[in-house]
Amino acid sequence: MSNILQAGILVICVVMFAIQFKSLKPEYGIYMTVAASMIVFFYSLSKLQIIFEGIEELKTFINLGGYMPVIVKIVGISYISEFASDICRDSGYAAIGNQIQIFGKLSILAVSVPVFISLFETINRFIV
Repeated sequence: MSNILQAGILVICVVMFAIQFKSLKPEYGIYMTVAASMIVFFYSLSKLQIIFEGIEELKTFINLGGYMPVIVKIVGISYISEFASDICRDSGYAAIGNQIQIFGKLSILAVSVPVFISLFETINRFIV
C-alpha cells in the first residue's frame, strides 16, 4: 500500500472519530487531530533522506555555493510554521496561528539576509 494512501486512511479515520466525539467531548477530537497530524508529520520526515540525496545530486549540476543550507533552512522553517499554524487554527486558536506564521516569515527573512547581501554585492560589481 502506498505511503500517501496509508496517511490518507489514517487521517480520514481520525476525522471520523473526531466528529463522533465532537458532541460528547470536543477536546478529545482536538487531541486526536493533533496526534494524527503529528504522526503524519513525523512520518513525512522519513522522506527527508530522499530529498537530501536529491539535493546532493543537484549540487553536482548546479554551483550553489554556500546557499544550499540556507535554502534547506527556509524550506524547513516554512513547513514547520505552516504545520504549527494549521494545528492552532484547527484547534480554534487562529490568532496564535497567525502569530506563528508571522514569526516564520520573519525567520525566513532573517535567514535569507546573507543571500540578499550577496546578490546586491554581485549586482554592484556588474554596475561599477
